[in-house]
Amino acid sequence: MKNKRQYLLIALLALTALVYWPLTSNRFIYWDDYFQFLGNPAFHQITWAGLLAIFRPDNNPLGMYQPLATAIFTATYQLFGPSPLPFHLLSLLFHLLNILLVFWLLNKLSRRFWPSFITSAFFALHPVQVESVAWISAFSNLLWSSAALSAMIIYLYHLKQPKKWQLALIYLLTIGGLLAKFAAAVIPVYLYLLDWLKGRWSSRLFWQKIFLLIIAFFFGLLAVTIRQSSHGHPLDMPAYTFVDTLWLSAAAPVLHLSKVVWPVGLNNFYPYPAKTPYLPWWIYASAITTIILLSAILLSKRKSLIAGAVFYIISLALIFKIVPSSTPIMADRYLYLAALPVYWLAAEGLLALHRWRKYAAITVTVIVFGVLGYLSYAQTKTWFNDYTVWQRVVDLTDSARSHALVGKTYMIVGDYTQALYHYQRTVALNPGDSVTWNNIAVMEGDLYGRWQQSLAASQKALSIDAESQFNWYRTGLAEAKLGQNQKALNHFNQAIVIEPDFAEAYYEKALLLEKIKKHKEACRNLAKARDLDYNEAKKLYTTLCRQ
Repeated sequence: MKNKRQYLLIALLALTALVYWPLTSNRFIYWDDYFQFLGNPAFHQITWAGLLAIFRPDNNPLGMYQPLATAIFTATYQLFGPSPLPFHLLSLLFHLLNILLVFWLLNKLSRRFWPSFITSAFFALHPVQVESVAWISAFSNLLWSSAALSAMIIYLYHLKQPKKWQLALIYLLTIGGLLAKFAAAVIPVYLYLLDWLKGRWSSRLFWQKIFLLIIAFFFGLLAVTIRQSSHGHPLDMPAYTFVDTLWLSAAAPVLHLSKVVWPVGLNNFYPYPAKTPYLPWWIYASAITTIILLSAILLSKRKSLIAGAVFYIISLALIFKIVPSSTPIMADRYLYLAALPVYWLAAEGLLALHRWRKYAAITVTVIVFGVLGYLSYAQTKTWFNDYTVWQRVVDLTDSARSHALVGKTYMIVGDYTQALYHYQRTVALNPGDSVTWNNIAVMEGDLYGRWQQSLAASQKALSIDAESQFNWYRTGLAEAKLGQNQKALNHFNQAIVIEPDFAEAYYEKALLLEKIKKHKEACRNLAKARDLDYNEAKKLYTTLCRQ
C-alpha cells in the first residue's frame, strides 16, 4: 500500500510537469523580468562586490527587496546563460518540490493520506498557481513558500520531540524566506497557529519564537519603506479614502476566493476599481460576504475550520490596502499558499461524495482535475511573451493601465502603430495619465514627424504634471520643430531648472540657439551637455565649437 501511494505522488508530479510543459517554450516577460534581474548590473557576474550589491537594501528594482531570489537568478545565468528555459525549469522544479512539501505537511498534521493527497493535487494543478510558476519574476513566491512549508514541517517534528537544531533550522528558513520575499513575515504566525491547532499553546513555545516575530517585523518595515520610496513601476491606484481601503481590504478574501472556486477568465493583471465617487457595488458585496463567512466560521466553533480561515486571511493580509502601497488589489500569485484550506475543504467534499456514491465521486474527481489541468495548461500559454500576457489583459479588462502596458510592449518590439493605438486608448480611458500623454508626444514627433500632434500631447502632459522636466522638455522640443523658438527656449530652461543635469535639454537648447545665430551661448550649452557625458553633444561640440 505504501509503495502504491508513492506511485500516486510520482504520477501527480509527472502530470503537473506535463500540464506546465508549455512554459519550456515561454520567453522572458519585459514586465518585471528585465527590471528585476536581466537589466540589473549586479546580476551579470558573480563577484563578492556583486553579491554584496544584491543584498544591499538600496538595490531594489521596482521597490522589491528579494536578494535571495536574485542571487539564485545570478547563479542560473552564470551556469546556463541568458536563455529563459533554465529559469522556467527552475520555477517548475520548485513548484514540484512544493507539492511534495504540501503533502508532507498535511499528512504529518492530519495523519490522513487521501485528503492530504487530493489537497496536494489541487495545489499542483489549480490555474491560480500558474502565475507563480509561469512568470519568472514570481519565482520569489515559490521560494518563500518552500521556506514556509519546510519551517512548518520541521516545527511539527519539534513539537513532538524538541531539538535545538530544529529550532535553529526554522530560524534559518524564516530568514531565508524573508530574503526571498517579505511575504514570509507570516511564517512565525503560521507556527503560532500550529501551536493552537495542536493544542500545544504555552508561554515557553510563545517566547521560543518571539525573535522570529521581531525579525519578521523589521523585515516588514524594511519592505514597506522600500516599496513606498520606490517610484518605479507605479500602479494606477485612485485616491481612496481610509474608509475605502477598509472596504477593499474586507473585500479581498472573497474576491480571491471567487478565483479559486471559479477559475475561468483568470487575468494577468487586475486593475483597481474606479471610484465615482463610490466604489463599485461588488466591492461592498464582497466585503459584507467576507464578514458573514468569517462570522459563520467563528460561530461554528470548529477548530480546524477556524484555523483554515485564519491561515487564509493572514496569507492575504500583507496585500490588504490599509497601508497604501503599489501592490495590485488582486493577483493570482497571492493565492499560491493561501488557498490550501479551500483545497482541503474541496478534498473533504470529494471524499464525502465517495462514501455516498463511489462511482459518481470518481467521475466528478476525473472531470474536476481534467478541467483544472486543461485550464492551467491554457493559462500557461498566455505567459508566452509580453504580447500574449497583455493581450489577454486587454481582452478581459479594457482598462487604462492594461492598454498602457500593452502599448509599452509594442514599443519594445517595434510595432509602433499598435503602440500608438493602445496609448491613445489609455488616455481616452484615463485622461489624467501624464506619462502616456508624454509617450504619445514622443511617438508623434520622433517617429512620425507630426510635431503639431506631438505639441498637443506634450502640452496636455504638462497641464497635468508641471513638476516633470520631461513634460517641459517635450513641449519645448515640439515648439522648436514648429519654429516657436522663444517658447521652446523658455521651456528648455524650465526643464533645466527642475533637473540641472538634464543633458538632452542642454543639447536641444544648444541646437536651437545655433539656429537663431547665438553661437557662443549654443557652445556653452553644448559644453554642459558634453560634460554630462552626452555623446551627441561631444561630437557636435568638436565640429561646431572648436573651429
